Amino acid sequence: MADGGRAGAFMRVGVDPVVMAMGFSGTTYAPSVSSSYWNPAILGFNESNALTASMTRLSMDRMLYYSLVAVNLGEAGGIGGGWIRGEVKDIDARNTKGNKFDTFNYPQDGFLFSFGRSFGGIVGVGVTYVQHHYDLYDVKANGSQLNVGCLFDYKGFRAGFTIDNLYSNLDWDAVSMFGVGRNEKFPLRFRAGSGIRLLDGRLVSTGEVWFTRDVDTTYHLGAEVWASEDIVFRGGLNDGNFTMGGGLRFAMSKVKLNIEYSYIKDNLDVADGHSVAIVFLF
Repeated sequence: MADGGRAGAFMRVGVDPVVMAMGFSGTTYAPSVSSSYWNPAILGFNESNALTASMTRLSMDRMLYYSLVAVNLGEAGGIGGGWIRGEVKDIDARNTKGNKFDTFNYPQDGFLFSFGRSFGGIVGVGVTYVQHHYDLYDVKANGSQLNVGCLFDYKGFRAGFTIDNLYSNLDWDAVSMFGVGRNEKFPLRFRAGSGIRLLDGRLVSTGEVWFTRDVDTTYHLGAEVWASEDIVFRGGLNDGNFTMGGGLRFAMSKVKLNIEYSYIKDNLDVADGHSVAIVFLF
């Protein structure tokens, strides 16, 4: 997946078709329900409760699943979190002679716990703790990371900054199979961006830059246009790769239902990716 070969790669694939369709630029205007992932400071500006579930199909038998929630606590701020799973299925297990003797899956799970709060409705701060658990055949790994973010909001203009993978670690318990364990760190990542909401919210434009240790700097641009109260179109550039998508809104008594879709170009350049999410607002 993204940053393949480095610890926690599945957590850097990205979540939420809304943000993915907008070039992965989620530091300022990510929906509150996915802000645990993109910028927990957004939780401090959340005015509703939301629940979402999604599946993203990638190339090479890779899948990404997640379920996230955001809860408004009023003046106390907002909390959020959820579960993200990256999985590769139907992997052939072979012996030293190359003969297949088994087939297995490789699930990688991340559990997110977030809190965000705004001060005066202008400045917000937030933090996300992630607990990791991986299961690779008979080898298991457990670890954690800490993400922090801040957000400035003034009359529709936003500027945000996040630091991901602070105090990270991933401990592999491989003693039973290889006679030795292993500890890995997640690559430290900084994201800075800005966004603006115009035309009474019918147009949103975002842009940001990512600095990841030992990885090239990447650039992300996105736009969202509302054709009506119930139909929205999105597009963007994910470090030069075109992204697009849209969404539909349905009102059901006290609950609102959103269906979101995004098309992305796979980071491995071997196939395209499609993501669909269902969001409940209440």
